[in-house]
Amino acid sequence: MLDATDFGAKFDGVTDDSAALQAAIDAASAQGEALSLPGGVSIINTALNLKGRYVSIYGVSDKTEIRAGSAGMTMFDVEEVNDVLYSPFILSDMIINADFKASFCMRIRYRHHSELNGIFFTNATNANVWEKDTWISRRYNCRSVDAPIGWQLEGSNFDSAFYGCYIAGCTNTQWLINNNGSLFNGNNSLLFSNCGATDATGRGVVVAEGINAQFVACYFGENCDGPTIVNNGGMVVFDGGTISYGWKPTSFMVLPIKGETIFTSAAQINGQDYGSIDRLSHLTPAQIAAGSGTFRFDDAKLFIITGGDQIVEGDPLGFGAQRQVFVPRLGRQFQPATNDVSVSVNSPDPRAKLVTCTGVTGPNPILGLYAPLSLDYRFNERMYLVLVYRSSKPLQARVDAELFGAPVAFLSLPPAAPDTRTHIKLDNPLGPANPGAVFSLLMPNAAPGDFLELYECYLADSTMAAKGLATANRLFKC
Repeated sequence: MLDATDFGAKFDGVTDDSAALQAAIDAASAQGEALSLPGGVSIINTALNLKGRYVSIYGVSDKTEIRAGSAGMTMFDVEEVNDVLYSPFILSDMIINADFKASFCMRIRYRHHSELNGIFFTNATNANVWEKDTWISRRYNCRSVDAPIGWQLEGSNFDSAFYGCYIAGCTNTQWLINNNGSLFNGNNSLLFSNCGATDATGRGVVVAEGINAQFVACYFGENCDGPTIVNNGGMVVFDGGTISYGWKPTSFMVLPIKGETIFTSAAQINGQDYGSIDRLSHLTPAQIAAGSGTFRFDDAKLFIITGGDQIVEGDPLGFGAQRQVFVPRLGRQFQPATNDVSVSVNSPDPRAKLVTCTGVTGPNPILGLYAPLSLDYRFNERMYLVLVYRSSKPLQARVDAELFGAPVAFLSLPPAAPDTRTHIKLDNPLGPANPGAVFSLLMPNAAPGDFLELYECYLADSTMAAKGLATANRLFKC
């Protein structure tokens, strides 16, 4: 093993070691030897060039620091021009400190089967780590903090894996996973195991269209001001682990712009101070109109705020395992419920039924929709209600002995939603009901022009909940 000090590297925190370290790297690559870096601080004013160098470089854990001395630089330049299928390098046990001068701690391209182990990246002005087209590579026990972007994956990094890598304190994005590489398979088969992203003003993980990534036993979202997950069109699975949201009012769980986000295998979902149902998802009106992605909690454990009648924008809740529900699922299967009003009825959406008040004919005008209630549920246990709807005024979701008959239960009070919204209620039990009972959505005090459009309805019993453990362990359209 070669020693960098034999090539004149001082590691004294003052001397520019750029030339000495480059000479040591070149010699190690040419001789097929590993390179040892001592403890201390090494200042570099020009990039260390690893292009074409198949080399293993080892520092002393938490003692060896490479610190940037010039603004705008890339500290470790491993951005190849030509693609070589087997092109490994190893970098291990050191601090790479951009010192708020360097744009990047490291840029890597076309280096496959490479390894980063025990590296602390910090203080870049752009991204601590940027890599593109680095297939079948491994990152172990690395930490990236205090930069706009913690780790940026571009292009085709398929079948790469991150183990125990943690990002914190980034102002834009902790993990940024894009898909603009040279190959069609892009960022597929990515594995993040026991990784983390917490304590930041920016977003947690952002994935682009076409990404396929699995996060196993990861710890994401705690004390993050922004959304925990932004999915722009990928297939993202959180398998176990702990996912938090709701640290601030802007700390949404998922922005399901496109694609599918799944939480499964007893993933624990923690709602912080603002961790309520209405912050599980957030979409702008333009994103809703363009057609959003979906998310679902499939055998996850949800510790979230469920009180009140909460809604999320659009129709983002995905489909899980087939389960029995106790009312018809599609709005078109419901019938108009009217009292002292005249209505028009149509179905502009194939799933839906739209009723609109055209006139008031008496003192108690009520507009709504109803359907028969199946009596197969287990009464006095919590119910799981999901409505995808829009309405001009607040509603009453209720079970009655018959339409406009004696109430069996008030399930919830879905608020007005002039655009499509999803109403989620997880904590109301039903009592016993007789044959002929109906589930109804009613709008009291209807006036001409008021409307209710129901797209989908899911009502299930406590088989959807984990009794004594969490609010719910499955949340999806069933």
